[in-house]
Amino acid sequence: MKSSGPSCMVHTKKRVDTWKLILAFFSETDAQEMIAYHLDISVDKIDGSFLRNVFTSSGGMPHYLSYVLETIKRNDLTVELDNGLIGLKSSESAESKLGFKSVNDLLLYRLDALDSSVRTTLHLAAVLGTEFDLLDAALTYEEMFDVIDSDRFQSAMELCAHFDVAEKEGILEQVVSSTKHDQDEFGDPADEEGNLCTGLEDVFISPSGRKSHPLYSDNRRYRFTHDSWKTSILSVMLDGRKEEMHEQIATVLEREIVEETESKDDLELQIHVFKHWNLSGNFTKAAELALMIGGQLMILGLNSQADLLFSDVIVSLKNEQGGVSYGDISSSVLDALEPAELELL
Repeated sequence: MKSSGPSCMVHTKKRVDTWKLILAFFSETDAQEMIAYHLDISVDKIDGSFLRNVFTSSGGMPHYLSYVLETIKRNDLTVELDNGLIGLKSSESAESKLGFKSVNDLLLYRLDALDSSVRTTLHLAAVLGTEFDLLDAALTYEEMFDVIDSDRFQSAMELCAHFDVAEKEGILEQVVSSTKHDQDEFGDPADEEGNLCTGLEDVFISPSGRKSHPLYSDNRRYRFTHDSWKTSILSVMLDGRKEEMHEQIATVLEREIVEETESKDDLELQIHVFKHWNLSGNFTKAAELALMIGGQLMILGLNSQADLLFSDVIVSLKNEQGGVSYGDISSSVLDALEPAELELL
């Protein structure tokens, strides 16, 4: 990476064979040994209340147990108790708990410790999806904060710094970055019969036409190290804020279709745009795009996939509260629709 560019951390990874290892739930004895290993203390120096609190907070799940211990070590939460054993600082008082009622609480604790600007970037990352493209994030970031051309470089550096923090915290990690044509492993969302939305969580678009962006030469992909990070982040975001971000992402992606001739027939990109318009609550935009994409799918003989796409739009209008409905859509919703919107139905 050139020294004049934004100082994002770059990790080059070679493609290697992977192995799937399934770990069973840990017992208290397993957890005790893991505590000793992570905190570099002997097993017999671990206080019983410390062990029970850690074991309960992690639910005996190895992955989350490592999160608990990392949080304890990072925040220096251990202390030598009056009995000479090692316990939690909060354990000096009777009947104390670790403070995390669930794994989600633990993850939120770690997120709350981050700077607000980093949390905002992680909110954007979570709305983008489990795996996303740095350039897409940067362009949406500019859309969010109305960044002008003269400030694009500074904005890019700030965003990269936020992602660097997220990497160091173990929230995000980089994956092999390449052009869209090399991304066969991500698959085509319309490849599988009856499962149009497979792969729609991962937003990826071609960087063509964006060579002027400061991050173009350093573009890469990020993903959450575990889906629970994304779930926890989304759980604390207001619905309105998520819808606003989905609309901003859709605007950026749609701009790619308008500006790039080669993107106009790109079904995968169009489906990604549809997904974000649909989640933004903009029925008109989602319906118009669904009709266009659905028509292309039917020309290709993919009628069932087109039906799934149309259903995704309709389901957003269904009323789960009861009352009079037509075709599973409540009368109040239908009354609120404009004539042009009714025609889209």
